[in-house]
Amino acid sequence: MTSITLAPAGAYLSLALVAIMPLTCRPRDRPYDAVVFDLEFLSSQGLHVPLPVEQLPAVQAAFEYTVIVPLDLSLHAEESDDDADDTDKPAAVPTPQTPCFVRQRRRRIITKPAQLARSTRAMYDSCDAASVTCVLIHKALHAASLRGTSDARHMLVDWMALVASTCSGLTPPSGAPAGPSNGLHAPPDPTCATCPALRAMPRLVFGVLASPLLWPLRSHPDLRAVSMSLATSLNPRHCALWAYPTLTPWTDVDTEVSDQAGGLPLSRSAMAFAGGAPLFILDAFHTIIVYHAPVAPGQEQQPMPPPLGTLLRAKVNELRDSRGITPRVLHLRGGVDDIAPLEAALLDEGGACVDGDASLGKFLHAVMLAASTSETSATDE
Repeated sequence: MTSITLAPAGAYLSLALVAIMPLTCRPRDRPYDAVVFDLEFLSSQGLHVPLPVEQLPAVQAAFEYTVIVPLDLSLHAEESDDDADDTDKPAAVPTPQTPCFVRQRRRRIITKPAQLARSTRAMYDSCDAASVTCVLIHKALHAASLRGTSDARHMLVDWMALVASTCSGLTPPSGAPAGPSNGLHAPPDPTCATCPALRAMPRLVFGVLASPLLWPLRSHPDLRAVSMSLATSLNPRHCALWAYPTLTPWTDVDTEVSDQAGGLPLSRSAMAFAGGAPLFILDAFHTIIVYHAPVAPGQEQQPMPPPLGTLLRAKVNELRDSRGITPRVLHLRGGVDDIAPLEAALLDEGGACVDGDASLGKFLHAVMLAASTSETSATDE
């Protein structure tokens, strides 16, 4: 981190902080690994001090790696001529018929400048919900290791309540209908309706709460270990997909319903009101489910599994190829096969939330209650 106002305060994902130099080292990286840093201001003025463009913070990363490259025979021939009188050297010389390769150590430095938001509205509009989810998972696991999983669950609910309270007091974006004249007295917004960039956050936070990460006594130890390994190493896009799967309807094996931005809510009612779509793809990162809904008598039955050359089959193959691990693909027929894997992924219907079993609606109610309680406490003080 190169900045005169910000400095790294912590790092996650098995990163080793070097005390001698302001560097963070990681011995090995995979293409889909993600790292998280905490930054803090060096002065109490924070963002109130305007900075010129040349002093904006920038993130700089150096990658060292080894490559195997062919040996340059012309350079090797010149060295051989210089050492022609040395009888102790071996006589074997690489030729085009017997190519030789050498290892080279290389270092690549990447510098990415960062922009600073000058208002809460600008900060919320520039947020990426997947990246925020990745940070929340790391912080929740860190809190669970220090104070227990119960405190970690309540921390996530309190954080969501703070976001809901802040969203209710923000000025709506341009083109949006105006809210109450005094945003400070507006009711909390647990759905983040006034912040388009954060509308997915309630479901993502609920997915983290319902995952095996924060319920060690309700899940198999192996399942929790696998979940922890995935959640702490995946990139933000895959991390969000692991927390809250996507559900997309298809009218047939060659037509995807394109008006469902971000996918359907994970509930049976959402599937029932999906325009009568007979096919669904549920992508939970480590599992891909192709669900064939029961059809009415006389209605055409879609082929199962989807034939080669169809768009649905190509979509499933594309999802498999984009993963660092090979996901399991299940083809389930409603009314014929056991659809327990699909029902387990419908998180909106019910999942372990804070103190017990709860649906997404109950989670939003808990967030609303926590936000209202915090505002009441602040008013009393």
